[in-house]
Amino acid sequence: MGKNYDDILKLVDSLTAKELEGLRDKITPLIALRREDDKARVRAEMERMAQEHGFASAIEVIGAEAKKTRKPRTPSETIYQNPADPALVWTGRGRKPAWVKEALESGKTLDDLKVKNNPTQKAV
Repeated sequence: MGKNYDDILKLVDSLTAKELEGLRDKITPLIALRREDDKARVRAEMERMAQEHGFASAIEVIGAEAKKTRKPRTPSETIYQNPADPALVWTGRGRKPAWVKEALESGKTLDDLKVKNNPTQKAV
């Protein structure tokens, strides 16, 4: 980066907050343009490398890996239900909800909280 970079840093260091904000407003779009230029250069280099190694394109090399996504989680089946408020349910996974802790502290067991006739209600 050298001397010019150091000179720029000294100049920037001497600017007021208002001047810095104005500079930021001018620099932000330039950064976006530079990033796009960088991306195009990298893409071209990747294409060149892929063809050098016998592939038709970079997409052929990285395409399959890039498209992998996680399956969306399906809600777990409700296992426990608050007897005082049936709308409050718990799957038995993760941290115990406050209502479960309170029930256990009052002497109930997890078996007491199990859903008797398991409806199709799902908990998340």
